[in-house]
Amino acid sequence: MKNMFKKLKNYLLDLIFPKHIKCIFCGDELNEKAKLDTCTKCQNSLPLISTCCDRCGLPVPYDFVGVCQQCKRQNYNFETARSVFSYTGKVMSLVRKVKFRSKKVFIPKMAEYLHAYLTEWNIKVDLIAFVPMHPKREKERGFNQSKLLAEELSRLSNIPITYCVNKIKNTLNQRDLSFQKRQENILDAFKVKKENKSEIKNKTILIIDDVFTTGATTSELSKTLKQSGAKACYVLTFAHTLLDH
Repeated sequence: MKNMFKKLKNYLLDLIFPKHIKCIFCGDELNEKAKLDTCTKCQNSLPLISTCCDRCGLPVPYDFVGVCQQCKRQNYNFETARSVFSYTGKVMSLVRKVKFRSKKVFIPKMAEYLHAYLTEWNIKVDLIAFVPMHPKREKERGFNQSKLLAEELSRLSNIPITYCVNKIKNTLNQRDLSFQKRQENILDAFKVKKENKSEIKNKTILIIDDVFTTGATTSELSKTLKQSGAKACYVLTFAHTLLDH
């Protein structure tokens, strides 16, 4: 009986003063409730994007104004893209844990960062979408991290999510392709389901993904959505690569 009361006491104490909650970025145990489960040290050192290209969201020096060189050469099909972090250091490590080690437990907190950014971004959207995976690729991985992020963001923001797009082309991995090859690889890879076309007609859609690299994928997805009746498309990702693509 004494042991039972001790367990109950410890259980109640854990509810009031939770232990074993760790920082999602560095893994250090948090001694008290921390904002977005991020320790103070990481909060002060994370690569938040404060200045970016007006079009694609590429991180740029603080005194930069306008669009990057790639955006001067490339016409994207989305209106603008934004990212919370630069894809480097602890942010890169977190994304890779989710994608390649199936650490889906981090996704809700990543979505909270997206939600915090969205509340400050001066856009109004009707629907949330995500970059779909080809069924074969999704079966191999076991989940689509972009879909899970979008679902969590939809719950936090009360913006409806749409599952209107399929990926019909099993493309090569974009990671090691040049910008031009990425565009060719992803061309005509998406298709809006016939039964969902009325759902997106004249709607402004926010596309969610984990990392923005060249924008080829989200641009092609935006084109597909607009061809099926969407009014406008914006892109929000957790991170953006540092390379001036």
